Amino acid sequence: MLIRSPGSFAVLLFLMLASSVATAQITYKSHAGQIVDDSDGSGLEALAVAYQSDTRVGGSAERCAMSDGRALDITISEPTRGRFRFLIDEKEASYIAAYCKSGYVPEFRKRSNNSQDGTPIERSPIRLMQRPRQ
Repeated sequence: MLIRSPGSFAVLLFLMLASSVATAQITYKSHAGQIVDDSDGSGLEALAVAYQSDTRVGGSAERCAMSDGRALDITISEPTRGRFRFLIDEKEASYIAAYCKSGYVPEFRKRSNNSQDGTPIERSPIRLMQRPRQ
């Protein structure tokens, strides 16, 4: 690379230094779960979202969103078995979870524990009920 001006050199030096600065390492705790159809127990492909524990519970199945709060993890369960895994920052003591699929009543779980790595989702499998047909 040919550097033609002192300003170009300063920019290049800044970029090299910025790329070598270590970023903060985040450690996650893993929590496995399963989402199934309440009527027959078959696995469902559904949206699973973990939020900060101070998030107000409530939302819609279409958005699978809480009314406020920051999402900690967003994942989609496996299509046939419904299995999924949350990865939650170890700094979070607990989290709230939302489980949603179009055509089903959403499920919201308050205060899931994040104190130990590898603990399964509490009260798993999560059973989603089909919405009544209109």
